[in-house]
Amino acid sequence: MSTMHFAITMEHRADQRRLPWDEEDGNAAEKEVETGDGSGCSPYGPKRAYQEESFARVSGNHFIVNGHPFFANGFNAYWLMDKSYDVYERDKVSSALQQASGYGLTVVRTWAFSDGGGRPLQISPGSYNEDMFKALDFVVSEASKYGLRLILCLVNNWSDYGGKNQYIQWARSNAGHYVNSEDDFFSSDVVKGFYKNNIKVTKN
Repeated sequence: MSTMHFAITMEHRADQRRLPWDEEDGNAAEKEVETGDGSGCSPYGPKRAYQEESFARVSGNHFIVNGHPFFANGFNAYWLMDKSYDVYERDKVSSALQQASGYGLTVVRTWAFSDGGGRPLQISPGSYNEDMFKALDFVVSEASKYGLRLILCLVNNWSDYGGKNQYIQWARSNAGHYVNSEDDFFSSDVVKGFYKNNIKVTKN
């Protein structure tokens, strides 16, 4: 399953989600979520409060954290937010992240989208399911607990969980906009506007 994604820097708090980067830096194709222990080198160190300088940066051909090389060792788990929506399933999320940390993994790539459908994050353009945002917050919080960083995917290339096709359908039905195919996801001003607005909401 192919996705288009950003690795977003996110600090978890119980009552808010935010991204501590400025607008100029926000256009980068990939940003990494800092939810780890601050060292960037091991999931086993003592947990420390969020610090701007502990975020992963690029130096030459390498990622660095606090001046030290950071080597990503991770896995895909698209289902974390979806499972976290049901409070009775959250133990599966916690267990998976705890085991990953125990094996020395440092990065998790997961979905931060669910567009339309039966259990959406984004119900329609500009309309959101706050309970699903709480599920996403839980994923970020648990990743932080176990010293893991997150790469959050924001839309699917395929139709699972909505994807490009859902944005195209919204442009046709909600905005009365003519689009030829899913490829217009990349060129239609209306569709791009829907997607950019979704990023703004999700990162906040």
